[in-house]
Amino acid sequence: SYDCGSLANSEFPTQSQVPGTRYMTLDELMDLVAASPEAAAHGTGLHLEIKVNGQKNLPSPGKMAEKLMERVAAHGFLDRVIIQSFDPRYTHAARRLQRRLGARNVRNVVSPSQDWIKGWAGRLLFHGLEDLKMEVIPWTANTPEDWQYLIDLGVQGIVTDDPAGLIRYLEERGLR
Repeated sequence: SYDCGSLANSEFPTQSQVPGTRYMTLDELMDLVAASPEAAAHGTGLHLEIKVNGQKNLPSPGKMAEKLMERVAAHGFLDRVIIQSFDPRYTHAARRLQRRLGARNVRNVVSPSQDWIKGWAGRLLFHGLEDLKMEVIPWTANTPEDWQYLIDLGVQGIVTDDPAGLIRYLEERGLR
């Protein structure tokens, strides 16, 4: 019920205000993607983050994973989700349940801050994660310089506050 479209954020000068815009539920989001006439939507995956930092009265990791994976499976997205959380108990529980429910494509992903992997130690760890067959999808890269650095490094994805800008950047370079 929260109006998330009325307030401007000075950190995002190109953002358009759309008063009355409400957050979608996960069910609404999966329905929207599934109903899209765009061919690319049928292979689109979702990167879902379980936010638990500082929250009280949350379900246990097992119960949260059960509720989340029940919704994901009901919409046919079992092989199309990456589950992320800063609390590894939630991601482990979700991955275990995802496998038990029959998912064929349970991905091992780590999402460090893009600032962190810019240092020499981060680059070394990045290559170590690659050796372990971990996908690296850093957050939050918002500039062409950051995007190019991460592309050159070889990350498998980029979390950004400017998806349209990143898509344009990739398309201009023939990378999408």
